[in-house]
Amino acid sequence: MIAEDMTVVREGLVSVLTREPGVEVVARAAHGDEVLATASAARPDVAAAAPRAEPDARTRHEPPQLDGTPWADSGPA
Repeated sequence: MIAEDMTVVREGLVSVLTREPGVEVVARAAHGDEVLATASAARPDVAAAAPRAEPDARTRHEPPQLDGTPWADSGPA
């Protein structure tokens, strides 16, 4: 899953990743609410999210949980 608010960056990442053998991009999202809904539906093995993305009301204070699996945070936004 690719989560990035800038369309050109998101689609560029998808283009690069889908060229790799064994890699399938199962979902794309542009903002927090869409990330949560899409990840819950697609259940990706890996989610790459933009670190600078502005969190929405649900993700501002608590990292989201997807079926009991914590969201990995690579650092401050």
